Amino acid sequence: MSALMPTNLFEFATVRAPGKPTVADTALHTVPYTLESTLHQTLATQRTGANARANMLASATTYKGTAAYIATVDDLYALFPGFQLVDDYLRTEQKDAVKADLKSLIEDPSVLNMTAAAYVGAGGYGALKSKVWDNLMAQCILGGNAALRTELTHPAAAQHHRAYRRE
Repeated sequence: MSALMPTNLFEFATVRAPGKPTVADTALHTVPYTLESTLHQTLATQRTGANARANMLASATTYKGTAAYIATVDDLYALFPGFQLVDDYLRTEQKDAVKADLKSLIEDPSVLNMTAAAYVGAGGYGALKSKVWDNLMAQCILGGNAALRTELTHPAAAQHHRAYRRE
């Protein structure tokens, strides 16, 4: 074997093109989603203005007084019956989770009782997803209920994953 020199250092390396997905590949794994949130836009505008923190706090406090506000962990669980089963499975299995088992659990009558694609495609999905994200933003701004804020991250993350992956 010859000496390692810049000209022959990578002689045995197998080089492949980057694995960036094509537009067509991305379209196959993407579900269109329209944000149906007025709170998000309000906060985004206020974030760049004068007295940002005070204005955002006032908006979150106003949101807290609406019917869209999720006040307790039990209220959140009522929106997503069976989600605790999925969350428990993911916490228990972590990296050992089996895709087919997770899919079966999600589509089980005790969770969605339909395919994930049907759930995401059903009417009201965008509004529910926006409601979860709005509540998470409100909790982050208002504070005071760490348990609810933590639990809001679970369906938000799961919804985000489901919205962008259609497998």
